[in-house]
Amino acid sequence: MVQRSHARLTGRIENENKVSGHAIMMELSQKTIGADNMLFRTSPNISPAPDPKGFELTRIPQGSTCADLLSAASHP
Repeated sequence: MVQRSHARLTGRIENENKVSGHAIMMELSQKTIGADNMLFRTSPNISPAPDPKGFELTRIPQGSTCADLLSAASHP
């Protein structure tokens, strides 16, 4: 599977640890280049969401591991 996307992000820096805003998908394409199972050999038609979607980026502590992030995600 090969995917190509082009997103335009508009946001603002809330503080030194947080950025938030909206993402608009300008382009989204996907092509299946190979599959063992015949059911997965086709390339479905996809299109980007028409409306902007919100995003939030939060700085994580230096040295964080995947386990740290999983633990934090399971305890909001």
